[in-house]
Amino acid sequence: MPKNTGLAVLAHEFAHSIGADDLYAYEVGNPSTGSWSTMCDDWTGFPIGAVPPAMDPWHLDCWGWLNPEVISDPQKENMLSC
Repeated sequence: MPKNTGLAVLAHEFAHSIGADDLYAYEVGNPSTGSWSTMCDDWTGFPIGAVPPAMDPWHLDCWGWLNPEVISDPQKENMLSC
């Protein structure tokens, strides 16, 4: 990694060390997460690469860092919070 790399690249590469997969498109036309995940687009912020995107929910769930609630009853009222 170059000395002048941004924090976003560091976050991306560190995530690999704890088991994260790349989520960018390997070929033109393939889907990717774009700037919605550290594991795809780490060129966000100013200067470029200074602010990494958030880690995507897929990785967070795989690592057990989320506690998702499955909504199965359409009559149940659910409150969503940040």
